[in-house]
Amino acid sequence: MAKGGSYEREVAKALTRWLNPDGTEKPIQLWRSNLSGGWSGRELADVGDLAPKDQLGFQFRTYFGVECKHWRDISFWGIFTHDYPMVLQWWDKLATECEEYDICPLLIMKRSRYAELIGFPTPLIREPFPKRSIVLPHAGITFIVFSEFLELYNPSRMYALVDTWRNR
Repeated sequence: MAKGGSYEREVAKALTRWLNPDGTEKPIQLWRSNLSGGWSGRELADVGDLAPKDQLGFQFRTYFGVECKHWRDISFWGIFTHDYPMVLQWWDKLATECEEYDICPLLIMKRSRYAELIGFPTPLIREPFPKRSIVLPHAGITFIVFSEFLELYNPSRMYALVDTWRNR
């Protein structure tokens, strides 16, 4: 799926800029996994859609597993109208894969013509609080605008929050 692969590369670049102290895309920290779309379960680096490429990327992967979804129609209404909506299916699959390595799932989604969202375990929400969020208490997930996540939370802060979350 060209749309999905292209989106995974976009997310890898955004997270690389977030990880690099100077905010640039070089050195490349994360890139699209060769196994994207077909998790093998053999190694930590195989979880999700992004693989580490450089030192900060490898550190990131010890904390997070990232799944990227770019769909024409992603709707949260399915949570109210379907028994098991796509968003929760994606989350459950990623969370199961991440649990084996004690890493935190990040579900990054883009619906055509809408803001990108990032979903992560609700206990990671700390001040500063995002302006807009969707919280699914029964599933333990919070979604916020991806660009707001990148602005509000730096990598060191997120690593500290994940360390606390791991000791739950």
